[in-house]
Amino acid sequence: ARGSVINAFFGSRLGRRFLLALFASLTASSLVFLFLFAAAYRGRLIEEHARASSQVNELLEVSLKNAMLKRDIPGLRGIVRDLGKQDGIASVMILNPAGEIRFASEHASEGGHFAAATGTDILKPSSAFIIEANGTEVLRTINPVSNEERCNACHGPIAEHPVNGILVVDYAAGQIRRDAMLGTLAMTLSGGAVLLA
Repeated sequence: ARGSVINAFFGSRLGRRFLLALFASLTASSLVFLFLFAAAYRGRLIEEHARASSQVNELLEVSLKNAMLKRDIPGLRGIVRDLGKQDGIASVMILNPAGEIRFASEHASEGGHFAAATGTDILKPSSAFIIEANGTEVLRTINPVSNEERCNACHGPIAEHPVNGILVVDYAAGQIRRDAMLGTLAMTLSGGAVLLA
């Protein structure tokens, strides 16, 4: 008896309107949650890549400091260029505090001036997606290299010159974007399956 009442209700015009309203509200709420999830997932992905890039930068910074203390300029150039050839890395640059490119994985860039994104302070650590002039998107990490007592002979006192240089590493953003899109697509398909069920 109860089943026949339910069937009669959903078979009526009122029942169909109820189902339509229910489906519309579920779809709208799913889209809202999907949007929030996509934004949170993208932010988390950027954060993870930024953390990984910071670890790479720290290792690179140690190697660079050792080369600089030994005044091994060819070795320093070799480290920068070799890193620039690694998978997922678009370019590597070392700037002086004034923004001049002293060393770069692309030799033609050396001697030029680093054009930071509007509002970016190169003397502060940062990670952000950047669209370059050629249209390529990269995840750019900027890490200032702090002055130390053992560096004073070349760079002067820490109080006057707190930063020796700036390490800039550009990571190819294509794979990062693909990971974000695949994660969002998986969530979309899962949400669609639940909604249809």
